[in-house]
This record gives sequence, structure tokens and C-alpha cells, in this order.
Amino acid sequence: HGENRIILDMHDVAGRLTSYHNQLNQYVYLTENLNELRINVEHIKTLHVEIEREKPIVHNLIERATNINEQLSMISRDLENKRLEVSIWNRI
Repeated sequence: HGENRIILDMHDVAGRLTSYHNQLNQYVYLTENLNELRINVEHIKTLHVEIEREKPIVHNLIERATNINEQLSMISRDLENKRLEVSIWNRI
């Protein structure tokens, strides 16, 4: 039961990280329109805040997964690597 719950929680986090990554890609482009550029920068900053909010959630998953088995522990650590990758990607 605990194993299924943690797998669902990992799936949710992975989905959110993918969504943040896709959204970041929408806002990262150069434009001569300063207002548009300013709006894009604000969107990107907001997304980076959301990505940082995932950190304690992922760390909790790592702790829970480590208590269940090594395979889940490895998968949960991959989620933290993905979170860091998305966080670093397109940093302003």
C-alpha cells in the first residue's frame, strides 16, 4: 500500500516538473518588445519559485522511498536530479 502511494506521489511530482519545463520553454525567447520581455521574465521567475517549492516534497519522497526499498529510493533521487535540471535550465 505504501509503495503504491509513493509511486503515485512520484508520478505527480514528475508531471509537475515536466509541466514547469514546458512552460519555461514557452517564455524563453528574445524579443525587442520590452513589455513582452518583462512579462516573460516574471513568468520565468514565478516558475522557478514553483520548482523550488517541489524541493521539500521531493526530499520527503526520497526519505519515504528509502524506507521502502532501494529501487524506489533510486527513482526518487532521479526526481531530485530532474528538479535540479529543470531549475537550472533557462536560469535568468
